[in-house]
Amino acid sequence: MTHARYVAIFTSAIVSCVLAAALLILGIFSRQTERRVRMRQVEFNSLQDEINRGAASRRIAQNIIQELVVMAPNKPNIQSLLARYGITASKKSSLPSP
Repeated sequence: MTHARYVAIFTSAIVSCVLAAALLILGIFSRQTERRVRMRQVEFNSLQDEINRGAASRRIAQNIIQELVVMAPNKPNIQSLLARYGITASKKSSLPSP
């Protein structure tokens, strides 16, 4: 074998090692990125659940208030409770928009 052939083989081996190291580093970086994305997804899902619970609570509260307004003309204690929050109940009550 000639000197040039040894240099070519040695250079190929060095390039292969560098490429293998780069692939290993990229694999580690990819896993770290994947973990970060999963953590963000869990955080996002938690926030979305909280938003959904709040929306459901508002809908339920609105329904309860509507029922209270219907009952209020006959119940002075319910009338005073609604009045504390600025809602007046009469025979033709309409609820303020939320």
